[in-house]
Amino acid sequence: MAWRDFFVAWWYRHFVETHLARVVSQVYTGDGTRGAEVRVRKDGRYYYVPLEHVSGTDFKVIPSRIALYQSKEGAENAAVNSRN
Repeated sequence: MAWRDFFVAWWYRHFVETHLARVVSQVYTGDGTRGAEVRVRKDGRYYYVPLEHVSGTDFKVIPSRIALYQSKEGAENAAVNSRN
């Protein structure tokens, strides 16, 4: 029974919480080579997903750790000031 509870908690944390997020803003560097999507989770906390320019209007996700922020502005400021 403990294994089942662990699996349900893991599944919820990794799939439901992370996939039930919506993009609330996008920020880009002045030269357009990097950007970030700021997303809000179902629980109201914000995070950003760093992006790197590939070609044309295509960007790819840069794998990074997710840090949570209390406000959209906090996540935007962190994205702008990050080196990712």
